[in-house]
Amino acid sequence: MIVDFIVGQLFVQGNTHLWYLPALFFIFLIAFMLEKYVAKHNIGKLFVILIAYLVSSKVSWQLLSYVLEYLLWFYAGYFFEVNRERVNDKINIGTTICVYVVGVAFYVFYRKLDAYNFLILNELFKIITVILLCLCVYVCAYGISKLRITETRIFKRLNNDSFWIYLYSDPLNYVILFAGTYLFGNTLYSSNVSVLLLFIIRFFGTLIFSVIVTFFVRKIRLKYLC
Repeated sequence: MIVDFIVGQLFVQGNTHLWYLPALFFIFLIAFMLEKYVAKHNIGKLFVILIAYLVSSKVSWQLLSYVLEYLLWFYAGYFFEVNRERVNDKINIGTTICVYVVGVAFYVFYRKLDAYNFLILNELFKIITVILLCLCVYVCAYGISKLRITETRIFKRLNNDSFWIYLYSDPLNYVILFAGTYLFGNTLYSSNVSVLLLFIIRFFGTLIFSVIVTFFVRKIRLKYLC
């Protein structure tokens, strides 16, 4: 057990609950090196990032595989954050419809693509599809942020307690997944209906649970817990 814990947490092999922490650390180091030595060569930088992503699935060492894979998404987020205000200025009804139509079209085409005969093309379409679907979510969230609902008391409370809601919802999320797998086995994930139902139960169950826990922790004023 001790060996499994050490190997899992330090090398992300086996017990890997916090795999993203060492992965993010090394991604920051690689990004620092790229910005320092390849900053003026955007094409070269993009080439390195894409090659790293494409070979990540072939790497057996899980930590290195995660670093190579998520370096791309780290830079995608960085590029978006730098241009966030310009993206916001472009958001309107027309661009929203366009983003959703193109996003859905790319998703359908990606799902129909033969993953084995067109491996590189499949991965490139996967990248574009994920970015477009992320934009769909962002455009929707940005639109909601402009509505009067954001001024309501319950919305402000959820916004202020968002970190604690996230923190306390995670344990229940794993309990639901464990219970579902224990009771129904792999059949739980065998149909779209059961997966959708599991998602709905997890979303609302963990939200309600974490809101209640946060409320009571604030009431009894437990230091460092809320």
